[in-house]
Amino acid sequence: MSNMKKKNTSIEIAVENEFKSLGIKYIRDFPIYGAKTVPDFFIAPNICIYCDGDYWHNRPEAIAKDARQNFVLVFLGYKVYRFWEHEIKIDIKQCIGRIKYGI
Repeated sequence: MSNMKKKNTSIEIAVENEFKSLGIKYIRDFPIYGAKTVPDFFIAPNICIYCDGDYWHNRPEAIAKDARQNFVLVFLGYKVYRFWEHEIKIDIKQCIGRIKYGI
């Protein structure tokens, strides 16, 4: 996990704005040290949220890395939500609804 601060993407900003408009409390870029990952958003006590770009996260090495992260996080007791860029752009409310209703 790098100490460098990353630039927020447009889809992360959109999700963050939706959280704010709904009054959902979250933490940005919260490191999960046991899983060696930093979700884009963390909702206490155990929800990890990733906003995956359609290009970079659809590459074979990224698919494998994301799958390993998901496996470790679930094993450690976290709920993992990964939203694709196109899902966020088409219907952000449906994405957030999946978190709110545990889908």
